[in-house]
Amino acid sequence: TPVGGNAEVSMACWVNANGSAQQYGAGLMCIGIWGYLEQIFLDLGAGNNAVRFGISDAYGKLANSYHTANSSQKLDSTSDWHYLVGVCDEAGGSVKLYIDGQLAASGAVSPGSGLLKGAAPMMLGSRPDGTPFNGTHQFVGLMNDVALYNYPLTPAQVVATYAAVVNTAPFFAVAPPATVLAGQGLPLTIPATAAGTPPMGYLWRDVGHGTNVAGGITGAAFLDAS
Repeated sequence: TPVGGNAEVSMACWVNANGSAQQYGAGLMCIGIWGYLEQIFLDLGAGNNAVRFGISDAYGKLANSYHTANSSQKLDSTSDWHYLVGVCDEAGGSVKLYIDGQLAASGAVSPGSGLLKGAAPMMLGSRPDGTPFNGTHQFVGLMNDVALYNYPLTPAQVVATYAAVVNTAPFFAVAPPATVLAGQGLPLTIPATAAGTPPMGYLWRDVGHGTNVAGGITGAAFLDAS
């Protein structure tokens, strides 16, 4: 995607490190050559070898062209499976990393920044360093259901995939604000969305008057309770 265009892409996979120690920068899904020549990557390159997602824009300004979402989630402390999803939505100005259905980290990217042309094909479970096919920086563990999408997955799509596999207790995908201003006699709208394994329900209650205001139930994995 050249400068002026918007990179709209997602990558996803299930991973299990089996409690194995991981090296910094271990690759999970990587397109291009490490060292600012990667187009898009999902790796263990955040602090303390935590999960990271990122892209390189089409300007080719090395470190200044990197746009990352850095989490604090390490994979080497448990033997659990984790669902990782990286989403690049340049039109929306963001790169996002979801772990187990929930937003774990986000970063900014300017609309129209394009996407660096990949210097090597996608490598799974490792990444090339210096040459296209040497496969260094290997991930120690298991991977499953690797997927690459030519569009940005929505929060609802991410959590629906996760909730279809794992019985997930409801959580706020977008938490309601602490305060909302509304004029007297005008409608009051309080945005709130929840996600989890269906069915899910919600109930808004007027605590001051002891009455129920609104409620509902859904059979989907994403609930708009605004």
